[in-house]
Amino acid sequence: MTFLTLIDGLPEQSWPTTDRGLAYGDGVFETCRMLQGQAPLFDLHWQRLSQSIQRLGFELPFTADELKQYLSRAVSGDGLAKLIVTRGSGGRGYCPPEQAHARWSLQGMAVPETPLEYYQQGVQVRSCQLKLSSQPALAGMKHLSCLEQVLARAEWQDNTIFDGLLFDLQDHLIEATVCNVFLLQDHQLITPKLDQSGVSGVMRAAIEQACSAVGLSFVERHIHRSEIAQAEALFLSNSVRGIIPVSCWLEDGQMVARWPVLQPELKPLIAVLHSRLALPVIA
Repeated sequence: MTFLTLIDGLPEQSWPTTDRGLAYGDGVFETCRMLQGQAPLFDLHWQRLSQSIQRLGFELPFTADELKQYLSRAVSGDGLAKLIVTRGSGGRGYCPPEQAHARWSLQGMAVPETPLEYYQQGVQVRSCQLKLSSQPALAGMKHLSCLEQVLARAEWQDNTIFDGLLFDLQDHLIEATVCNVFLLQDHQLITPKLDQSGVSGVMRAAIEQACSAVGLSFVERHIHRSEIAQAEALFLSNSVRGIIPVSCWLEDGQMVARWPVLQPELKPLIAVLHSRLALPVIA
């Protein structure tokens, strides 16, 4: 198995200090799970990437087919590929250049180990004190300006807490620091509406696509903090670890809610998506 780092398609080149991604967070990133040199969720990664770059107002420096080839070079077997695309250098201060020359990097790496008990027994989450700001122009994008998530994750060092739930200023649930969030209620998978803040995850999109085939309704709406404890189940998702059930929700060190893990209604959905990503399928 081979892991490479490419910058503008070439191995181990330098990254200029004038780059706008480094200076201002002017860019986006994707983290792709790779199996045998291929990205199973490539189409969803490409859709989010191309839409985000269009919203930022510059052009991608490669086609979809070219990116597939670069991904296979960066990770020849199983692993992760982290892609960063910036507007490049130029412009005056915050003012971007009229004609951007995008710069990009692609880093191959091993997949972080996920303990099997996360899938079997569920994980604990906590509420973050940090509140997400509202910015519709950036909502949904996986952009490089991640200080809110960094500050939220710095709130705890307890290894028994898997992730932290993030709310906006109106106390609506938005996401976790590295995952999207879903509630199961009355045969519906309910996930926060991300029109003001939050990252629209690739695994979230894959779940939406798979719902109808397994008899679940996908609902996207605002979820107030007070609704969470009433859910039949809570789970997290991202494209690296898949679907992870939540067993316990804590606030200020106190348990707010506990949920059963391995809900029968969720098993077909997990089986479909985890088989696609070579992740554990718990019977």
